[in-house]
Amino acid sequence: MKLPSSVAKRWLLGSLLTVALLGSGYYGARHHAWPALKGWRIERMNRDARAFLDAQDPANALLVARKSLKSRTANPAAWRVAAEAAEARGQADALGYRDNLRREEPTTENHLAYIRLALRLNAPGYALASLPSATEATLADPEFHRLAAQICSRSGRPDEARKHLAELARLVPADHGARLDVAEFQLSADPERTNPALRAQILALAEHPELRGRALALLLREHISARLVPGAAELLARLQTVRDLTVPDRILVIEALTMLQSPDAALLLSQLQSEVPADPADAARVIELLTRLGRADAVGPWFDSLPEKTRADETVQNGAAEARLALGDVAGLEKLLRNTKWPRREYLRQALLAHAYRAQGREADFAAAWKLALIGVGSDLKKTTNLLARAEAWRWTAERHDVIWKLFALAPDNPSIQHSLMRWERFQGNTTNLRRLFARIVELHPEDDVARNNLAYTSLLLDAGVARAGLDASRLHAAYPKNPYYATTHALALHKQGDSAAALALLDSLGAADRSEPMRQLLRARFLAAAGEARPAANTLEGVVLEDLLPEEKRLAAETGADIARLDRAQGSRSRLLALRGERDAEATPGASAATGWLALLAPATREQAGTDMQLADSLYGSLDWSGLDELLRAGNWRDDDYLRAALLAYLERRQDNVHQSHENWRQALALADRDPRRLENLRALATGWQWKAERVETMNRIFERDTGDRLLLEELLSYYRAERRTPDLLRVLGLHLARDPGTDEEAVAYAYYSLLLDSHVARAQVTARHAFEAEPTD
Repeated sequence: MKLPSSVAKRWLLGSLLTVALLGSGYYGARHHAWPALKGWRIERMNRDARAFLDAQDPANALLVARKSLKSRTANPAAWRVAAEAAEARGQADALGYRDNLRREEPTTENHLAYIRLALRLNAPGYALASLPSATEATLADPEFHRLAAQICSRSGRPDEARKHLAELARLVPADHGARLDVAEFQLSADPERTNPALRAQILALAEHPELRGRALALLLREHISARLVPGAAELLARLQTVRDLTVPDRILVIEALTMLQSPDAALLLSQLQSEVPADPADAARVIELLTRLGRADAVGPWFDSLPEKTRADETVQNGAAEARLALGDVAGLEKLLRNTKWPRREYLRQALLAHAYRAQGREADFAAAWKLALIGVGSDLKKTTNLLARAEAWRWTAERHDVIWKLFALAPDNPSIQHSLMRWERFQGNTTNLRRLFARIVELHPEDDVARNNLAYTSLLLDAGVARAGLDASRLHAAYPKNPYYATTHALALHKQGDSAAALALLDSLGAADRSEPMRQLLRARFLAAAGEARPAANTLEGVVLEDLLPEEKRLAAETGADIARLDRAQGSRSRLLALRGERDAEATPGASAATGWLALLAPATREQAGTDMQLADSLYGSLDWSGLDELLRAGNWRDDDYLRAALLAYLERRQDNVHQSHENWRQALALADRDPRRLENLRALATGWQWKAERVETMNRIFERDTGDRLLLEELLSYYRAERRTPDLLRVLGLHLARDPGTDEEAVAYAYYSLLLDSHVARAQVTARHAFEAEPTD
């Protein structure tokens, strides 16, 4: 039924309207309604999290904040609640929440809160990375520079700390404390006392009551460190007028009095010792003072008199250990450290234990303690630096570089650490560690061509990643064709690729001064030897000083020497061969046939490809010069034809009635021949010509194992083993044949017969025998 045109139009318009309404509805829901609903849910979760936090329930506050962050990470309110909740619970991940809040909402207050938390958690490295991202408003805030100076100082960056303090002093000229901080940095950078105005400035700052003690202590400490008596008494007198001196300042006063040889020093020290036993931090300072004043022997009795809680403190124990170390009391040091733990400085306890063990010659205990010390520093740069200082003070060279490797893992960009490791591993001759070092540098700085060339060179020496190393060497040489180091690496890569002639030409293109380097002389000798130039290679190698070369480079020298010796032997063999042939031609009578050597027994193809040594051996064999033949065989290596050299050695041993050694040499010849049919046929021909029946059969067995269908060989082997009455070998040979061709009834019956004799595969043999009898009952 056909609809009227008006109805069809209404249907079409209705359909289009429905599609338009559905599309607009989907668009509105997808881009407006759903985001609005999602935003409302996130805001509700943030309100709930804040409510939990206000109600002193940080656990639930953190849980709800995390759910909110799971829905949307661009969510400063949730990051703030998560940070505050984690801080309230004392969790270390609060630092991560603060960092994300700083990134999502980069205000000055958020940045300062992040730095304060990093300082409180003793994690200055995290905050250090955030300093360059400070906004202009943050950089204008004096508090930022005060905190940044602390971060840089704790991270071992005094120059950056000084810059922040200088900026703080510029922003707040009335901040005398900041000016004193800057002056302290400048004072540490002027050990030669070339800046009198700086000392005058610090003295001027000492006029401010709140800074007097600190400023005077700073100047007095400099006098004590430099043993400067003039002026020390005046500074000491002024410092003693300051009320309520701290324990560090009182210790400074005692040190100054000791330097000035005042009798009051002993009295003040005794007074201080009577006041501090209950405070572990102050007790540790007094112990350190006694050791510094050369009175380490007084530390032990005083340490034993301290309260148990103070003696258990790791800082106090550390001071007592340092005193025993100064006295050389290794037994007492071990006793103090052995059954305790230092939660904050366990690495140092293990290092001191290692020192005690080594002093007692207990190397196994030393190695274990030192390993724990290295593990204990973890990824803490300050601890690692302290451990390095210990190793250097104790002159532990190998252990020092253990720590430097740890430092390299923490700060791989530090050039001084890189160079120290390069020198050490080069001195140790550890090419593997050198390659590891260069690989890490290239990983961090792919544009560092020097490190990439070093990586390629060490890789070529170690035969590790040769293809990649060759490609890198080629690219570097193409980019810098006049660089002798890149040319050297490229030449070694060409040699490894089998193109020694091109490698030699590349080295010869360098200047005379560059070619005179021991490493390049060695490589040039190696390339000459590989090209067959024995004399020039020997002359070049003779002038190479191998002492400072890497083990792999020395191995190249040994290989070069071996190649030169081989080339010399080959040249000598050619000369002897020509001489022998000349003598033989001179002595020969017309019509006489030439002497027949062992080469005549071999296949024609082998004779045609015989090298000089093989031809000389044939001549010596033919002229019955057995001593000359023995010398030639034992001096050389015939490479692919070395199985023939082993066979000839077997022949010489048999001539001297050394039957056992002859058998051993023949087995070596078979092993070198492997399963190669050509080689095995040559050995079979030799055994036949020498009338060695047992060796011939052994060789035939090797050939038969490759081609068990050879019926002529099968018959010969069966005939031999029947004559020798060796039933197991008859069974073995027939088994090999039948495994390939089970359809030969005669061999199958014989296999069954021998199986029954030997009680082997009896059931199968009985079936075979019955079938054969049923087929031919009259046989």
